[in-house]
Amino acid sequence: MILLTDTYDCLGKAIWTRLQSAGRWGGIRVVVPPDEYDRKEAPVRPGCFESRTNDTLFPDRMLDGIDIVIMCTSNIWCDQRTFFRTLIRAARGQAVRHLIFVSSILAKDVSAKVHRECRETEMDIHCSGIPYTILRTNILMEHLSFFIGNPCESRTIYYPAGDGKINFVSSADVAEVIYRLLLENDGTENRIYTLSHPEGYSFREIALKLSQLKHIDISYETVDVGLYRDALFQTLLPTDTILRLCSMAECVRQNKYNIPDDTLQRLLGVSVPKKRDGRPLKNWFYRREAGRSVKSISDYLAGIAWNKVCDFS
Repeated sequence: MILLTDTYDCLGKAIWTRLQSAGRWGGIRVVVPPDEYDRKEAPVRPGCFESRTNDTLFPDRMLDGIDIVIMCTSNIWCDQRTFFRTLIRAARGQAVRHLIFVSSILAKDVSAKVHRECRETEMDIHCSGIPYTILRTNILMEHLSFFIGNPCESRTIYYPAGDGKINFVSSADVAEVIYRLLLENDGTENRIYTLSHPEGYSFREIALKLSQLKHIDISYETVDVGLYRDALFQTLLPTDTILRLCSMAECVRQNKYNIPDDTLQRLLGVSVPKKRDGRPLKNWFYRREAGRSVKSISDYLAGIAWNKVCDFS
């Protein structure tokens, strides 16, 4: 049986959907945040456990019968270390045979709080002695709207990133990787993978693509991180979340998320041909290989209904 630590963020939903569609496991248990536990629209009702850290018995009850734990709760919005540490400690005393942790691609760069926390959780997993798979993942393209709001309404992207680029990845692709690793994994080997996209995009390029796709003029203005922070303080976001978003923006400005990598393609069985005939990498990347391709930011921008996304207004 599998324990999934989130089904509310985009990645957790994607993992839940992919695993449910396969129907290969005896069951999937889901951790539900306290503020979501009583919502009628909760995607999972049977087998839910509320993640109350003051309930010292919950890890043992939650892990009863569980042999695989997928830790996919994002720490962009808040610090998840206490929950993860409690869960890992309890897993040592249970029959858990494998931990899968979705970490940050910058876990080795601990200059930002978000990345330091991911690194600490990785170390906790390593010290637990439980076999693990760590997926160091670049920023999810589904999180883009939390950074830039609704540019189709405002007609301008304000973000303090300069010309820094991000090699965005899709939550559906990460979920597919997890699904395939579950099919292949014998639970005996510790593995770390970097999941990123071969092509990186700046926010200026994103504004241009949106302009072309939506047939409206959308511009990009890089702003001072102090102004960005002040604007976020006008919202209902918690202070800690605002500081996290600002810290990530600074990393984007420093071009730290511009990490091209083809591991995601290889894990999904998408061939990675060499450059030939002088064609640039991006020309061949968008070809459909064997009926599947890694989703690009262009695919995402073309398909999203911006009037329905979350923003800071």
